[in-house]
Amino acid sequence: MLELVKKENTEGIWVGNMKDGDIGVIIEWGSIIYCLGRIVQRYGNDLISIGMPSGDSWRVLTPSRELSSNCRVRLLKKDEVLVVV
Repeated sequence: MLELVKKENTEGIWVGNMKDGDIGVIIEWGSIIYCLGRIVQRYGNDLISIGMPSGDSWRVLTPSRELSSNCRVRLLKKDEVLVVV
């Protein structure tokens, strides 16, 4: 599992606005709290949980479904440090 060394409060962006390859930290995921703080990367239409078991990913956009506007991430900045725990 990965976690950020320094955490900042921010509004973040809707997960569907992430670009392919962007890395961020989940700051809001509707009513599901166990996802908060996860480091994720956008890969095509998928959101991959970095450092988590295989299968811990979500389909971000499909023709029939979009994730809720309550699914938000804060994009990581170039100088932020990740630590393996």
